[in-house]
Amino acid sequence: MSALVIDTLTLVATVGATVGAAMVSGLFFIFSNTVLPALAARPDADGAAGMRAINAVILNPVFLALFFGTGIVSIIAAGGGMLNGLGMLDGGGWADALRGMATLFYLGGGIAITGVRNVPLNNRLRDVETGGAAEAAVWSDYQAQWRRWNSRRALCCLAASLSAGASLIV
Repeated sequence: MSALVIDTLTLVATVGATVGAAMVSGLFFIFSNTVLPALAARPDADGAAGMRAINAVILNPVFLALFFGTGIVSIIAAGGGMLNGLGMLDGGGWADALRGMATLFYLGGGIAITGVRNVPLNNRLRDVETGGAAEAAVWSDYQAQWRRWNSRRALCCLAASLSAGASLIV
């Protein structure tokens, strides 16, 4: 593969990673800032039911393509930069380091936290018997834990977006 092809692929992937991570960060932010507090203001059963509905609806092709596609283009951006650091994207080692950081922030902060922290909490909320004290207890714990981890993944995705974007201008 020619240097021009690798540089072009890296450029397109970096722009995709920048925009994708920003979109995912914004989605996570709006949940922590607005959606979860709105659900928390409802009676426990209503808030928990609302979140279960959101968790079911969000697993759709558009979200999954954005969420996992951003991880894929981040890897391509970092890999392309490592394959050919000399070309139109040559910012020296800084551009490569920033693309690598963006990938680590997104994969470690966006995808890994989701799988290790948020999804198990979602599953626990989904599986609890509705309408009783157990649901209220799970919902109370869910709100504190889920929001804490969601805010962290929002910040990691923001850091990924800023790192990838900065790699385009160094």
